[in-house]
Amino acid sequence: MDVLVIDLLMYINLYYYLLYFICSTIMTLAKYGSIIDTPNIKTDAIVQGAILISELIKLTSFHKLREHRKELPIIIALLFTLLSVTGLYYIFFIQEPVLKLEMILDSILGIMLVGEVFYSISSLITLNKRSAF
Repeated sequence: MDVLVIDLLMYINLYYYLLYFICSTIMTLAKYGSIIDTPNIKTDAIVQGAILISELIKLTSFHKLREHRKELPIIIALLFTLLSVTGLYYIFFIQEPVLKLEMILDSILGIMLVGEVFYSISSLITLNKRSAF
């Protein structure tokens, strides 16, 4: 059951990623040209780029490896998800200023990532219990 939920979350995240990529790229470019002072714009752009690359690698590797193995794509997805959660921590608590649209999009992504972490860990536990028997 947990593996099915992870597949569903990855499927939803695949479509949400396109929206997130377009909006976050436009917002980052708009911050560069903005009259509002953004002191750490380079760091903000690097973190945003790391989140985008992390999510892209996670989604592509999960969908390519999912047919061949059960545990490996979940472990890889979990590692890249934790990297994205770290980037979201920076955006929520360290980045200044955070746009309202950026906060909304990152909150939606954060909810999906927390679900992925929870169901990934529970499915790994379930798969390890099954292999023990």
